[in-house]
Amino acid sequence: MITFSNEYIEKQVRETLFDMRKPSSETRELTQEHLSKIDCISISSSSIRDIRETTLHNTWVENDGKYWMSYTWTSLNLDYREMIKTNGWEEDLKQFSRIHTLQIEEQVSIDFIRCFKHLENLRLSKIDIPDWSFILDFIDLYSIVLDECGCNGNQAVKNICDLYAKQKEPEIDKERNWSGAIDFIAVIGMKANDLTPFMNLTEPMETWELNLSANEITDILPLSGIKVHVLILDDNNIESIEHLNLPDTQVLYINNNRIKPEDIIRKEKEKMDFYINA
Repeated sequence: MITFSNEYIEKQVRETLFDMRKPSSETRELTQEHLSKIDCISISSSSIRDIRETTLHNTWVENDGKYWMSYTWTSLNLDYREMIKTNGWEEDLKQFSRIHTLQIEEQVSIDFIRCFKHLENLRLSKIDIPDWSFILDFIDLYSIVLDECGCNGNQAVKNICDLYAKQKEPEIDKERNWSGAIDFIAVIGMKANDLTPFMNLTEPMETWELNLSANEITDILPLSGIKVHVLILDDNNIESIEHLNLPDTQVLYINNNRIKPEDIIRKEKEKMDFYINA
């Protein structure tokens, strides 16, 4: 039997899993099997959507055709302001250690995030974290979004590249829930300006989307050669893309930079969707 010390969390769990119109739902015994049906935990102080399931769509292009995959997640949505009114919320949530998706928009400890070893999707927003090395613990990570999480963007970029390299190691790959490496990366608004970790990888990174917008990037040559379908570099200090070699890139966003007009003319001739507002 599963018990909770935080009444708010228990209430949200029951509302997520059960039909609360039935009187028995408020007293029904909770088991580990029930908890295993929750795939995602979302913690925020913004308005919590009154939904039980979140459907995400991934799309990719192959042989000039577009294919869609859809995933249905059961999400436990928690209002941070309500949750912290009662002690014990961290220990209660650690009982969901096997969730695959964690979304947090409030300040929590690194030790709390580390409890979820099996994460495939991690989204953190407006959390000040000084040391990102803990990312290397998440060998199953498929997507990571760091949005305005402090000003140590360079270390975040390096540790994400280190994780990518670790995932590609044959010994590590055997231990994971899926084969491949992180496919969706976003480091947004974190003062990153050093992209050399991409250049230092043994093999060029292969990923679907890389979003490095709203940073302080001036030199993007270290990205040359990476195999990325969608590259987002909006709101940086980039002056030139003349020598940037991205043979696999289908979409490039580079709005609100300081690109030279002649570079714009050259890049418009390449076989990619090109979005730019110098």
